[in-house]
Amino acid sequence: MARVPEVMVVDQDPQARYEVKQLAKHAQLSVTGEAAFGTEAISLAAELKPDVIICGMSKPAERSFQTMEALLDLLPETPIVAYSWRDDAEAVRRAMMAGARDFFVMPAEHDRILESVRSVLEAEERKRLRMTGQAKALGPRGMIIAVFGA
Repeated sequence: MARVPEVMVVDQDPQARYEVKQLAKHAQLSVTGEAAFGTEAISLAAELKPDVIICGMSKPAERSFQTMEALLDLLPETPIVAYSWRDDAEAVRRAMMAGARDFFVMPAEHDRILESVRSVLEAEERKRLRMTGQAKALGPRGMIIAVFGA
């Protein structure tokens, strides 16, 4: 049986953290901790070393970006998934610039959070294998061929 990914939820708003934790639990993810932005998040991440950090982009937005950058500096191998309550292209761009590997908009279905966590973990594993020279063992990622006709 595959190991259940451990996630940590970071958001300034306790209600938002609660909602994301509930989504993660419904998605069969293990929520190991939660924290507000800043030193609280950094200290807890250093202690827990989660597989994935799920970070909200609530106000103040600059604090969320600074927290993501600090978390990435602390745990460069740990992917960050960002979320927001607004579907805002600028917010997505800023989150990616701060180090987020994926993004979703709340409210979301639990399938979406599970897909996001799995995809960033798979990408991190592929990166690790490439860095250690083991990527050749993976083989090609696959190919889709579509045939159109009557």
